[in-house]
Amino acid sequence: MIALRFAIVYLITAILDYSAFWVALKAGAPILAAQLAGRAASVPFNYLAVRSKVFASQVRHEVAGPKFIVLYVAAFFAAWGLIEWWKDLMPFRSPEVRIVAAKMLAEGGILAIKFFVQKYFIFHRNG
Repeated sequence: MIALRFAIVYLITAILDYSAFWVALKAGAPILAAQLAGRAASVPFNYLAVRSKVFASQVRHEVAGPKFIVLYVAAFFAAWGLIEWWKDLMPFRSPEVRIVAAKMLAEGGILAIKFFVQKYFIFHRNG
């Protein structure tokens, strides 16, 4: 059940993130700036939804918040690096589509790691 709730929250998170990412990219922003726009649009929702709806955590914000930020900063840079690396390997004509496809691949790979870190180290009762 937790996995289903996590998937739903991440679908909404992805809609927020990819919408802002795409708008920034189409406006001519570099990948780094587009990643920042996507995260700015999605992380506040994600933190609150994962904490309350996915894990129903009672861990205080002062404890969970900093750990969450560290995780998301690490995931941000990992995804950015992978996007930059993979974008030219994507088989699409449009540069924007290649970048989004690389982002999907990068973010999808990081998602499982984020789930386990959040479950066992951030929102865990002893966290």
